[in-house]
Amino acid sequence: MAIIKPSTHAHKTVSRDAAQIRKAELAAERAAREEDVKGELKKAERTRMERNKVLKREADMEKKKLKAARHLIAINTPRDPIPDPKPKRKGNRRHTKKVAAQVNAIDMNNLLLFLEPEKTVPGASKEVPGKCQKCDKVLLGWPKRRLVVYRQMVRRPFTPPVHIKKTRRMGLPSSSADILSSNKYENRVKLAPIWYHLSCLSEGQLNHIREKGVRFGQSIDDHLKRSIQKKFKFQKEIGRVAGDDVDVDEEEDEEDASGEEISE
Repeated sequence: MAIIKPSTHAHKTVSRDAAQIRKAELAAERAAREEDVKGELKKAERTRMERNKVLKREADMEKKKLKAARHLIAINTPRDPIPDPKPKRKGNRRHTKKVAAQVNAIDMNNLLLFLEPEKTVPGASKEVPGKCQKCDKVLLGWPKRRLVVYRQMVRRPFTPPVHIKKTRRMGLPSSSADILSSNKYENRVKLAPIWYHLSCLSEGQLNHIREKGVRFGQSIDDHLKRSIQKKFKFQKEIGRVAGDDVDVDEEEDEEDASGEEISE
């Protein structure tokens, strides 16, 4: 049986001031401990960073040593002869010849024309006049100013070749020589014209004309030709178009063009 002894501890009464003083002391001790912990953490961080720097220097040194060793091994090891590179696959000659034929036909059919007053570009009518590809304005000669236009050709699909057997089977009158001649790339080029004012040409188009040359139509006289060459620095001239400015066959096959107003 447990015997309960009377407590000899007397309850001490603590005043409010003493409690506040004790609370302040505890807060000061806690702040001091936190400062000590912060100091230890900063010291540990500095130690870690210094150690990392040392490790990085050691790693860089090992890397340089390894690189030097590999270099020594490489220069002292006999190498196998370098095999010849594989020959590049040749392009499709048929396609190359087609493109060359079209490019040559385009460069030879680009043309500068002078439009007489109240006249439009060849192949168009007053009811449906030609238009500038860039500014979309009607290309019609003006009596107050000389209007020069540029015809630029663009590609169209090639005309299909003619088969001799099919031609003979259909009973068409044509010789083998004519058929073979018509089947050549340069005779199957199909182009279409686009018209521009000469002033609407871009710098890239002008540079292309300067490089490849320019053709003048019969409607452009020598004085106007010299003024155009001086203004746009067209030094290379392919020649003039014989007869009319645009042939009927060329009209059906052409595409890109351009022009401008030249004031004297």
